[in-house]
Amino acid sequence: GYWAKREALKSDLEAMLALARDGYPGLPLFVLGESMGGAVALYTLAGKEDAANGLILVAPAVWGWRPANIIYKPALWLTAHIMPGKKFSGKNLKLEPTDNTDALIAMSEDPYVIKKTRIDAIYGLSRIMKHGMKAAPEIEIPTFLVTGDMDDLVPVKMSRRLWDKLPAGLKTRKTYGNGYHMLLRDCQAEVVWRDILMFVGEKAGRDLDLGGPDNLCQPSSSSE
Repeated sequence: GYWAKREALKSDLEAMLALARDGYPGLPLFVLGESMGGAVALYTLAGKEDAANGLILVAPAVWGWRPANIIYKPALWLTAHIMPGKKFSGKNLKLEPTDNTDALIAMSEDPYVIKKTRIDAIYGLSRIMKHGMKAAPEIEIPTFLVTGDMDDLVPVKMSRRLWDKLPAGLKTRKTYGNGYHMLLRDCQAEVVWRDILMFVGEKAGRDLDLGGPDNLCQPSSSSE
């Protein structure tokens, strides 16, 4: 069930951390969690001061039940339990995850990218997001929260709520006015990566060759 899958995701991250520690002893270790990965990183690292040297959350998918629509929550639960195998594509939601049109085309043509998602998987994701938000106050390592004001998938108010829950003194934030959900693939992705490297270099006490930021593409006409 859900708990088994949640623990599997947590175990996977813990295993990767152990492998990194063993393979590169003595080097600073940072965890970067993007979207759902951000939620997984939060509840995996909660209360673990020595788990890593820092945490980077890129457009983390955190969304507790409390702010959810009063009809949405029971409807999702009911559908997930009655028709768990029913799939949705999200095609009609009119979401724009990035301004990088080439990246979207490549994903649409990639056979390994899931085009339709089972409703029980969506329900599981909603619970993972809830646990990520709940774990935020227990983070004990330096954390860099990266968000975009153009994010259609994670509401800005949820990112603000997460920021408020993260412990003071350990958190740093950067918000991009023209950043979308896929911040690491947006046309301005090089700028985001540069800021992440600056955070890593600062916390690791190392000088990193950051280079200059370049745009990966021209923004699509729909986002101009």
